[in-house]
Amino acid sequence: MAVDFGKRIGTSASSKETDPVKIYDKLDRQVEKGPLRQPVQSYVLEQWYSELKDQRDVIVKLHTGEGKTLIGLLMLQSKVNSGNGPALYLCPNNYLVSQVCQQAEEFGVPFVVAGEDLPPEFIDGEKMLITSAQMLFNGMSRFGLDGGSIQVGTVLLDDAHACIDVVKDSATLSAPKDSQVYQDLFNLFQESLRTQGAGTIEDIKNGDYDAILSVPYWDWVSRESEIAEILSKHAKQKVKTVKFCWPLIKDQLPRCRCVFSGTHVEIAPYMSPVNRFGSFENASHRIFMSATLSDDSFFIKDLGISKETVEAPLTFPDRKWSGEKMILLPNMIDSSLNSEFLVNKLAKAKDSKYGIVVLTPSFNRAEFWKSAGASLVTKDNIYEEVNKL
Repeated sequence: MAVDFGKRIGTSASSKETDPVKIYDKLDRQVEKGPLRQPVQSYVLEQWYSELKDQRDVIVKLHTGEGKTLIGLLMLQSKVNSGNGPALYLCPNNYLVSQVCQQAEEFGVPFVVAGEDLPPEFIDGEKMLITSAQMLFNGMSRFGLDGGSIQVGTVLLDDAHACIDVVKDSATLSAPKDSQVYQDLFNLFQESLRTQGAGTIEDIKNGDYDAILSVPYWDWVSRESEIAEILSKHAKQKVKTVKFCWPLIKDQLPRCRCVFSGTHVEIAPYMSPVNRFGSFENASHRIFMSATLSDDSFFIKDLGISKETVEAPLTFPDRKWSGEKMILLPNMIDSSLNSEFLVNKLAKAKDSKYGIVVLTPSFNRAEFWKSAGASLVTKDNIYEEVNKL
């Protein structure tokens, strides 16, 4: 008997489930993964599917630990099944990319990751792409810039507040004092900076971390051609601190600020360049996952989302309480509980039955804890160290 495969393929494509709750029920997930968390995940997915799935911008605000990642994966899978075009799941860093990929595998959600090129399954809208926000938001983006950007159907920003920092960083040039970029720019503006503060500029020259001077706007604008010549030269030489941001700022120099310190020089635009990233800016649908305790002004001023959307996020209305934190200031309780005591007490607590995390203001300060026995976390070992907790 002859089989009409074309007819079967057409039937299969047109009958794909788009209701995210029903999609979850059909996933080939691992045995220990039971039903959706009731009622939070079910409520949010049902509300989105029945009322918001066709709205261009949607903000999902839930407390930490309420399953935002799975909600986002199911929303994107719904868009994939709807034939809405390429679906992109963006995380603020590679550690979270690993976590989201792990969850997608456990729940049986089809996905791809990026290699040297963007996967064809993503381009063809067959599977969502899970990757870091840095892959999209940089001056040499594989997704392209402006009119040359790849058209994406749906973009989801997980931990949207952190992702907007990635957008800002993408157009920020930060070069250390020992770099030629710093020296060339410092030589150009040394006399101008001296008029701002003769003592401070000497501190800057001596490498003082706290010494900071901003190049006066009028001097910056008047030397636009010389600045462009310096930065273009270093971008052509593939200096990492310049080449990834140069495409975003090279025609916007008068609308940038330049600040020197004893350790770095930083050049950044006054306004976020998010409109340059066409894959995000022109996406048919955009979903923003966010924690409940956060400042939402950046949604409007940095991402251009409407006031109405920001004022009406998708939340779980019945959740009234989600835990409490107790913050203690040891030295204010007893003067003997100083920094030295805390370092010796906590850094050496190897056999503790609970996790201890120390946030330091600098790597120099982190070395102080490391010398006392603590593990220093970097981008290379963060996944391993967090798992130990």
